[in-house]
Amino acid sequence: MTYRVSAPAGEIEARARAIALEQSIEMALEAVTNPWVQHHVAGRVQAISAATAGGGLGDAFDVVIALAAVTVGDNPAQLLSMLFGNVSLQADLELVDVDLPDSVLAAFRGPNHGLAGLRALTGAEGRALTCTALKPQGAPSAELAELCRTFTDAGIDVVKDDH
Repeated sequence: MTYRVSAPAGEIEARARAIALEQSIEMALEAVTNPWVQHHVAGRVQAISAATAGGGLGDAFDVVIALAAVTVGDNPAQLLSMLFGNVSLQADLELVDVDLPDSVLAAFRGPNHGLAGLRALTGAEGRALTCTALKPQGAPSAELAELCRTFTDAGIDVVKDDH
């Protein structure tokens, strides 16, 4: 995954490592006691380079992060979580490219309905699709159902279960 990050040059290496860990194990590597997780699950920084275009972020770097395919399995929601995750909340960072290994691509052969089918199902013809996550985890089903109704009444096209 390639993320475009706005950061001072002297801070980009530490910031890149923090992104790799946040997008994978969500904790400091030193806190992980399982060697297999340390070596096979924790995200790794593969490359850092000056971005050719800042994308509105100012001084920017392209940070290539390697994430373990095993953490995605064949779950499309988990893939989206691995791509965007908590770092998507950071205003100075954006996902700009994805290069998935063959093992992940094989698990995701494509949508059954395609974009046109999704637009038809949601009625989102000629405009952006909207999506939100359903939270908080652990809330009673009735509460989550009411929140889901509120989202759909407000015009949200897709409501994603967050966990």
